[in-house]
Amino acid sequence: MSLFYRMLREEWRLHSRLFGSGRFALFPLFIGLICGVSYWFLTLTGTSVESLALGLHIIVFFLGLQVGTIGFVGRDALENLLGDITLLVFSARTLPLSQRRLLATFLAKDLVYYIFLYITPVVLAYAPFALQAGQSPLRILLLWVTVAEAFGVGVALSFAAAAVSTRGKSVLLAFLVGAGALIVLVRNPIYALFTLGLPEQATLVSAGFGCLILLALGAIGLALFKPRTERAHRTPSSRLAGLKTRLPGRDPHLVSRAITDVGRSSGSFWKVVISAAIIFGTTAFLLDKVAEATAIRPGAGIALGTLLGLGSFTTYAWVTQFDDASEYLHYPITFSRVFRAKFYAFLILTIPVSLAFLVGAELAFNVTSVASGFVIFPLVSVYVFGVSAWLTGLAPNDLLFDTPRFVLFGVAIALVAVPLLVASLAHSVSPLVTTGGSVGLAILAAGGGWVLLNRAGPRWERRLRQEN
Repeated sequence: MSLFYRMLREEWRLHSRLFGSGRFALFPLFIGLICGVSYWFLTLTGTSVESLALGLHIIVFFLGLQVGTIGFVGRDALENLLGDITLLVFSARTLPLSQRRLLATFLAKDLVYYIFLYITPVVLAYAPFALQAGQSPLRILLLWVTVAEAFGVGVALSFAAAAVSTRGKSVLLAFLVGAGALIVLVRNPIYALFTLGLPEQATLVSAGFGCLILLALGAIGLALFKPRTERAHRTPSSRLAGLKTRLPGRDPHLVSRAITDVGRSSGSFWKVVISAAIIFGTTAFLLDKVAEATAIRPGAGIALGTLLGLGSFTTYAWVTQFDDASEYLHYPITFSRVFRAKFYAFLILTIPVSLAFLVGAELAFNVTSVASGFVIFPLVSVYVFGVSAWLTGLAPNDLLFDTPRFVLFGVAIALVAVPLLVASLAHSVSPLVTTGGSVGLAILAAGGGWVLLNRAGPRWERRLRQEN
């Protein structure tokens, strides 16, 4: 317990030092406020509290999958985010503790930390609507437990996959195939695990079963995790090294560097694929459940294109993960050219992967409305890149816990995301109007993103020169 407590204190000190204790402490309040407004809006559309609870379980499960992908990113991302410091989880060589024990404690700390930082505000915002619908406080408390378990299972599943990947690609592929087959075979028990958001079906038995699943996945991950005894120094393959001869832009060497950095980092290009797959799977599942709960057939193309575009923020973080903005001050190059090169790398990594998922949706579901997603997705991605570049510069990870900057980012994203998602819900009422309006809004957003992209370079170069 002493190690667990020290890791919790280390986490708080780290974030409060990065962003200020007051600003960081406001983050859960902001999350709760946003969720409360979202729940209120959904209830106006006729969505029941049971459907809200269902959505909570599904979303936090996929959020857990996304958080758990830190296992694929590895230590290099943490070092580039935090600088040359040593966290307790990396101190196996200096403390009389095994690396697996440190990792197990770190995972337990992360679960507790995220559950109280993110999950608790989300459920507290749901509580007033549940009480108004006649649910008891104990039932809401049980719902908090199952929602937290859904998040934990998502984290543990991603971590287990990352641990299996340390044993080789073939073992990872076998694990993923086996996990997929298990989900298909025991679909109903897994759905019952998190009660599908139906509070009257939640029991202590189902909550206990969820805890067993969480512990089992964590044990698998810890048992199969293969510690890296020394840091690998990977060099680009000849194929990656020759990229710059075929890349667009004025500075193909900078584009090649950004792509190569992603390729040689932990998780390689699979990070982009996994991130897009999680967003695609979440959206497809929610579209199906919205259709069941509200008898509304949403516009799949608008929704998929919008959310895949918004999810491209993670790719922006990866193409800038190894950058130190001050280093560019020593080169005869402007920041505008740096951001333009990052933009080309961003498009090269993001567009093909997400378009492939849209093609898969078109072939698998034969949904004609998916076609609009092929237009909306790249336009929204341009907007996300422009907003991210202007607001965060080459340090987008600082956005995660910096409340004022996160608020600005959330407002900027909501200006485009909310109208597009509303249009997707209204698609069945007027397909031509909603599709045309969505494409028009996406074009305007892309134009705004392009303007922000062009202004980001001078803005950050001026600020950095003033600091130095």
